[in-house]
Order: sequence, then structure tokens, then C-alpha cells
Amino acid sequence: GRESLRMTALSRMLPLENTLSSLKLRVRRVNAILEQLLESTDDIEGICEVSSGRKECTEPEYALCEIAIEAYSSRLEALGDQMDSLTDAISTSRNSLEIALDSERNRIARLELYTSLFSLPLAGVGAVAGLFGMNLTSGLEETAHLFWGVTAGTI
Repeated sequence: GRESLRMTALSRMLPLENTLSSLKLRVRRVNAILEQLLESTDDIEGICEVSSGRKECTEPEYALCEIAIEAYSSRLEALGDQMDSLTDAISTSRNSLEIALDSERNRIARLELYTSLFSLPLAGVGAVAGLFGMNLTSGLEETAHLFWGVTAGTI
């Protein structure tokens, strides 16, 4: 029931977390490239020339290209921040599920312990009953009050 749902959720979280980490790394790399691009006027002019199809780039075109790169950089930074939040939420959920599974595992172990503790005295009573239930003649079967003494002793 609940444990299988928790295990399913937990097994889905690991690939999701790995994919998110990989995507975060790519976003950070692209953002670093954009930051380097913003530091190089030659590269911005080259982009501007390619996009306009001319050999020279006007100042408004250069400014527009620079603003576009800054906007992309800002959006990537915001995306990275959102991915950080998602990673934290996944990690928190995973930890919560692991705690719940550990609690369930402890409850099962406690139940097994109680079952073992309950069955141990029953095994002793069964052993005594088995010994006295054998059809062997030892002379003890003739003793008058031995049955009640053995019964009281095993309980």
C-alpha cells in the first residue's frame, strides 16, 4: 500500500534529480558563455554584423544585440535559480520519504521482535509437552501430582 507508493515515488525521484542536475550544469555553462560574450565587444559586433548582413554594425544595432544577450543571460540565471529550488524540494521530499520508509522498516522489525518474544515461551511449553507426551515408561507417569506441578512450572 503506502510503502509501495513511497518506493515508487522514491525510485522516480533519483532519475528526475539526475536529469535536473545535468540540465542545471548545461544552463550554467551557457550562461557563462553569454557572460564571456558580453565582455567581448568584438564578439558582439560579429554577432551584430552576421544578424544584419552588413560589414559594419551601427550603435543601435550593437546596443540591441547587447540587450538581447543580457536578457538571455538574466533568463538563464532565473532558470538556474528555479532549478536550484526544484532540486532542494526534491531533496527534501526524498529525505522525507526515506524517513517514512525507515520508520516503516523499524515498525516491522519491532513486530518481528514481539513475535519472537511471544513464541519463545510457547516453544518451551511445547517442548515440555512433547517430552511428557511420549509413550515411554519412566515411572514418572505414576506419580500422583506430577502433572499439575509440570503444568504450573511451564506456565
